[in-house]
Amino acid sequence: HLNDQLQALEILKITEDKVINEDSCEIGRLVITTPSRQAMKVEHYDIGDLGRWINESCPCGSSSPRFELMGRTGDIFRAAGNFLNYKKFESVLADRGFSGEFQLVIENLGPQEKLTLVMTNNSSPKFILDKREFISSIKELKEAVLDERVLLFEIEDRGTESLEKVASSGKLRRVIDKREY
Repeated sequence: HLNDQLQALEILKITEDKVINEDSCEIGRLVITTPSRQAMKVEHYDIGDLGRWINESCPCGSSSPRFELMGRTGDIFRAAGNFLNYKKFESVLADRGFSGEFQLVIENLGPQEKLTLVMTNNSSPKFILDKREFISSIKELKEAVLDERVLLFEIEDRGTESLEKVASSGKLRRVIDKREY
Protein backbone atom coordinates (compact mmCIF):
# COMPACT_ATOMS: atom_id res chain seq x y z
CA HIS A 1 0.00 0.00 0.00
CA LEU A 2 1.07 3.55 -0.64
CA ASN A 3 0.83 5.86 2.36
CA ASP A 4 -0.84 8.51 0.22
CA GLN A 5 -1.16 10.93 3.14
CA LEU A 6 2.63 11.30 3.20
CA GLN A 7 3.73 10.47 -0.34
CA ALA A 8 2.60 10.71 -3.92
CA LEU A 9 3.72 7.96 -6.29
CA GLU A 10 4.05 8.13 -10.04
CA ILE A 11 4.99 5.17 -12.15
CA LEU A 12 6.83 6.32 -15.25
CA LYS A 13 7.62 4.41 -18.41
CA ILE A 14 11.01 2.69 -18.26
CA THR A 15 12.52 4.48 -21.24
CA GLU A 16 10.83 7.88 -21.00
CA ASP A 17 9.40 10.29 -18.45
CA LYS A 18 5.75 9.61 -19.26
CA VAL A 19 3.29 8.59 -16.55
CA ILE A 20 1.78 5.12 -16.81
CA ASN A 21 -1.99 5.07 -16.45
CA GLU A 22 -3.14 3.68 -13.09
CA ASP A 23 -5.49 1.29 -14.90
CA SER A 24 -2.52 -0.30 -16.71
CA CYS A 25 -0.52 -3.26 -15.42
CA GLU A 26 2.58 -1.93 -17.22
CA ILE A 27 5.85 -2.02 -15.28
CA GLY A 28 7.65 1.29 -14.81
CA ARG A 29 10.01 3.35 -12.65
CA LEU A 30 8.75 4.41 -9.21
CA VAL A 31 9.02 8.16 -8.60
CA ILE A 32 8.16 9.62 -5.19
CA THR A 33 7.06 13.11 -4.14
CA THR A 34 6.46 14.11 -0.52
CA PRO A 35 4.07 17.10 -0.75
CA SER A 36 3.29 17.30 2.97
CA ARG A 37 6.89 17.41 4.24
CA GLN A 38 7.93 20.82 5.51
CA ALA A 39 11.61 20.34 6.40
CA MET A 40 12.88 18.73 3.23
CA LYS A 41 10.53 18.27 0.34
CA VAL A 42 11.25 15.50 -2.10
CA GLU A 43 9.99 16.07 -5.62
CA HIS A 44 9.97 13.49 -8.39
CA TYR A 45 12.66 11.33 -6.82
CA ASP A 46 13.37 8.21 -8.87
CA ILE A 47 14.01 5.65 -6.11
CA GLY A 48 15.57 3.07 -8.44
CA ASP A 49 12.76 0.54 -8.06
CA LEU A 50 10.40 -0.82 -10.68
CA GLY A 51 6.75 -1.53 -10.05
CA ARG A 52 3.23 -1.55 -11.36
CA TRP A 53 -0.17 -0.50 -10.09
CA ILE A 54 -2.49 -3.11 -8.61
CA ASN A 55 -6.08 -2.30 -9.47
CA GLU A 56 -7.88 -4.92 -7.39
CA SER A 57 -9.16 -3.96 -3.96
CA CYS A 58 -7.15 -5.29 -1.06
CA PRO A 59 -8.56 -8.07 1.16
CA CYS A 60 -7.46 -6.03 4.20
CA GLY A 61 -10.08 -3.40 3.34
CA SER A 62 -7.69 -0.46 2.94
CA SER A 63 -8.58 1.94 0.15
CA SER A 64 -5.01 3.25 -0.24
CA PRO A 65 -3.51 2.86 -3.71
CA ARG A 66 -1.65 -0.40 -4.16
CA PHE A 67 1.45 -1.18 -6.16
CA GLU A 68 3.74 -4.17 -6.60
CA LEU A 69 7.53 -3.98 -6.55
CA MET A 70 8.96 -5.67 -9.64
CA GLY A 71 12.72 -5.26 -9.18
CA ARG A 72 15.34 -2.57 -9.58
CA THR A 73 16.04 -0.20 -12.43
CA GLY A 74 18.38 -2.08 -14.72
CA ASP A 75 16.62 -5.39 -14.00
CA ILE A 76 14.43 -4.76 -17.04
CA PHE A 77 16.31 -4.36 -20.30
CA ARG A 78 15.57 -4.37 -23.99
CA ALA A 79 17.00 -7.14 -26.17
CA ALA A 80 16.09 -7.62 -29.83
CA GLY A 81 13.07 -5.35 -29.40
CA ASN A 82 11.67 -7.19 -26.37
CA PHE A 83 11.73 -6.17 -22.72
CA LEU A 84 13.23 -8.86 -20.50
CA ASN A 85 13.30 -8.91 -16.70
CA TYR A 86 16.24 -10.23 -14.68
CA LYS A 87 13.79 -11.16 -11.90
CA LYS A 88 12.00 -13.62 -14.23
CA PHE A 89 15.30 -15.35 -14.98
CA GLU A 90 16.00 -15.46 -11.23
CA SER A 91 12.58 -16.95 -10.49
CA VAL A 92 12.82 -19.63 -13.19
CA LEU A 93 16.31 -20.64 -12.04
CA ALA A 94 15.22 -20.80 -8.39
CA ASP A 95 12.21 -22.95 -9.34
CA ARG A 96 14.66 -25.41 -10.92
CA GLY A 97 16.90 -25.55 -7.86
CA PHE A 98 19.69 -23.19 -8.89
CA SER A 99 21.38 -21.64 -5.86
CA GLY A 100 24.39 -19.85 -7.34
CA GLU A 101 24.93 -16.38 -8.75
CA PHE A 102 24.27 -15.41 -12.35
CA GLN A 103 24.34 -12.42 -14.64
CA LEU A 104 23.01 -11.64 -18.09
CA VAL A 105 25.34 -10.32 -20.78
CA ILE A 106 23.93 -8.78 -23.94
CA GLU A 107 26.02 -7.94 -26.99
CA ASN A 108 25.79 -7.25 -30.71
CA LEU A 109 26.74 -9.93 -33.19
CA GLY A 110 26.42 -8.05 -36.44
CA PRO A 111 22.72 -7.77 -37.30
CA GLN A 112 21.66 -9.93 -34.34
CA GLU A 113 21.92 -9.57 -30.61
CA LYS A 114 23.11 -12.29 -28.25
CA LEU A 115 22.06 -12.78 -24.65
CA THR A 116 24.24 -14.99 -22.47
CA LEU A 117 23.16 -16.35 -19.11
CA VAL A 118 26.43 -16.63 -17.19
CA MET A 119 26.02 -18.87 -14.15
CA THR A 120 28.38 -19.81 -11.36
CA ASN A 121 29.12 -23.42 -10.69
CA ASN A 122 25.98 -24.44 -8.87
CA SER A 123 26.24 -25.97 -5.43
CA SER A 124 23.40 -28.43 -6.05
CA PRO A 125 24.52 -31.63 -7.80
CA LYS A 126 20.90 -32.25 -8.92
CA PHE A 127 20.72 -29.02 -10.93
CA ILE A 128 20.49 -29.54 -14.68
CA LEU A 129 19.25 -26.82 -17.01
CA ASP A 130 17.63 -27.74 -20.31
CA LYS A 131 18.20 -24.74 -22.58
CA ARG A 132 15.07 -25.07 -24.73
CA GLU A 133 12.82 -25.72 -21.73
CA PHE A 134 14.35 -22.71 -19.93
CA ILE A 135 13.79 -20.44 -22.96
CA SER A 136 10.17 -21.62 -23.19
CA SER A 137 9.53 -20.80 -19.54
CA ILE A 138 10.01 -17.03 -20.09
CA LYS A 139 7.40 -15.74 -22.55
CA GLU A 140 9.40 -12.76 -23.85
CA LEU A 141 12.56 -14.84 -24.23
CA LYS A 142 10.68 -17.56 -26.12
CA GLU A 143 9.19 -14.97 -28.49
CA ALA A 144 12.59 -13.44 -29.28
CA VAL A 145 14.63 -16.66 -29.50
CA LEU A 146 12.28 -19.38 -30.75
CA ASP A 147 9.33 -17.62 -32.40
CA GLU A 148 10.86 -14.53 -34.02
CA ARG A 149 14.47 -15.80 -34.12
CA VAL A 150 15.87 -12.31 -33.54
CA LEU A 151 17.92 -13.11 -30.43
CA LEU A 152 20.62 -15.70 -29.86
CA PHE A 153 20.67 -17.22 -26.36
CA GLU A 154 23.52 -19.08 -24.70
CA ILE A 155 24.15 -20.49 -21.24
CA GLU A 156 27.65 -20.56 -19.78
CA ASP A 157 28.73 -22.14 -16.51
CA ARG A 158 31.74 -20.38 -14.97
CA GLY A 159 33.36 -19.83 -11.62
CA THR A 160 32.27 -17.00 -9.32
CA GLU A 161 35.46 -15.02 -9.99
CA SER A 162 34.49 -14.56 -13.65
CA LEU A 163 31.31 -12.61 -12.85
CA GLU A 164 31.62 -8.84 -13.10
CA LYS A 165 31.12 -6.89 -9.88
CA VAL A 166 30.67 -3.19 -9.15
CA ALA A 167 34.13 -1.87 -8.25
CA SER A 168 33.00 0.39 -5.40
CA SER A 169 30.61 -1.99 -3.63
CA GLY A 170 31.60 -5.48 -4.77
CA LYS A 171 27.96 -6.20 -5.68
CA LEU A 172 27.16 -8.39 -8.66
CA ARG A 173 26.34 -6.56 -11.89
CA ARG A 174 23.10 -8.25 -12.84
CA VAL A 175 22.85 -7.09 -16.45
CA ILE A 176 25.88 -6.18 -18.54
CA ASP A 177 25.15 -4.40 -21.81
CA LYS A 178 28.12 -4.68 -24.18
CA ARG A 179 26.25 -3.48 -27.26
CA GLU A 180 27.77 -0.73 -29.35
CA TYR A 181 25.34 1.65 -30.99
